[in-house]
Amino acid sequence: MPPTGASDGHDTVHERPGSSRRRRIAATLWRVNALAVVAFAVITMARPLFSVFADRELGANPTWLGVIAGSYALVPLFLSLPVGGLIHRWGERPLLLAGTAGLALGLLLASASRSLWTLTLASLITGMAQMLLVVCTQTLVTSLGDPREREHHLGLFTTATSAGQLLGPLAGGALADVTGFRGTFVAGAVVALAGAALARGVEPPPVAGQAISLRGQVERARQLLRLPAMRLAILTAFSLIFTLGVHQSFYPVYVTRLLGLSATTLGVLLAVRAVFALAVRLYMQPLIEVVGSRYRVLLMSLICGALALGATPLLRDPWSLAIAAALLGIATGLTMPLSMLSAANAVPVAERGLAMGVRLTGNRLAELSSPLLFGPLADALGLGPAFYAAGLLLLVAALLSLAWREGLAEVDEPHHAAGTARMEAVPGPTQGVPLGTPAGKRPGPARATGAGAPEGRARPGPRSSGAMTSSR
Repeated sequence: MPPTGASDGHDTVHERPGSSRRRRIAATLWRVNALAVVAFAVITMARPLFSVFADRELGANPTWLGVIAGSYALVPLFLSLPVGGLIHRWGERPLLLAGTAGLALGLLLASASRSLWTLTLASLITGMAQMLLVVCTQTLVTSLGDPREREHHLGLFTTATSAGQLLGPLAGGALADVTGFRGTFVAGAVVALAGAALARGVEPPPVAGQAISLRGQVERARQLLRLPAMRLAILTAFSLIFTLGVHQSFYPVYVTRLLGLSATTLGVLLAVRAVFALAVRLYMQPLIEVVGSRYRVLLMSLICGALALGATPLLRDPWSLAIAAALLGIATGLTMPLSMLSAANAVPVAERGLAMGVRLTGNRLAELSSPLLFGPLADALGLGPAFYAAGLLLLVAALLSLAWREGLAEVDEPHHAAGTARMEAVPGPTQGVPLGTPAGKRPGPARATGAGAPEGRARPGPRSSGAMTSSR
């Protein structure tokens, strides 16, 4: 075995036990989680204000609010899948740097917006930057450690994102009341640029195989979509984000214009949602043990979200709105990590970037289509029917998820029988190989990653001696 810090292309995290390996994983997780706090704080600080800013200062109607919100997901809808291949070819660090820079650029453009078209362009750039940050951080977190450690890493990561979602609305609401919307966007851009220092310090592990063409990624994505775990991951995440599009687009307007509450109150309500999303994740494992399975927890969370969305137009005071926000926080706090876990455990580690890209493509399709559907509905019938329809749709999605409940049953297996190797259900030469098998012991000829590649070859290109040697 080569000394620590060297790599012969066949080492994996599993083959490098000891304190050095743990330190490298801990250092990478610390930087990624800190970056997640910064990124999601900036996003949740500024993005809800796009709607209020467009409504108050640029005179947007509900249809325009839907266009601005939908543009946020337009570029990610088409680029989420190719980004998985770019991660494989270039690594996460340059894409993380591009994401922080793009986030700052989008917010600076928003601060200078004098028309709805300019604000729409700012929303588009900001959404593209968030896509880069989300795909790269999720791929990193789901690529470190063995399957039993992965759930713990995901728990820490989603807790970090919730912490950012807690800090962002509080800061955004307070800043908007003091400095105005334009000043808040500028402050967010400055914080986003500070996050670039964290991105520069990330040391991604080498990944097996070679990047494949976009056509190969699309074909492989079709194969992944046949897996029950991937279908469950995409359905639950898509349905929640699709219905949350109503909340994202119209909730700030409902609270500030129709109810006459301040931007600070809006920030507090959004922070309540983030607090409960954070708190419920800390108790997710005991909740799974009490309920009996991860899928049951997922089903309950979707029902909570449906109730919260459907009840919102009936609420008029901050206290009742806070209760609905808490229920919605529980829904997002449980649904998103369980959906991510279902997707991550459906594929070999070398294809995790592709799986995260497929899942994020569905998420961005939801973000794009939701406001374009609900915007005209709210324009014609009012904001109330849009919230009622969102709650009903999420309830229907919860019932549809019953068809693929076995997707998370597979994830429950190592929980009930630790150390039992789960056989990969992905076609290709790695089929039937226990997850976590060292790359050098995998059978089958070398093929490009994304088509069932063995994981024995490091990503082409040099790596610094301090980089981790985790296979993905």
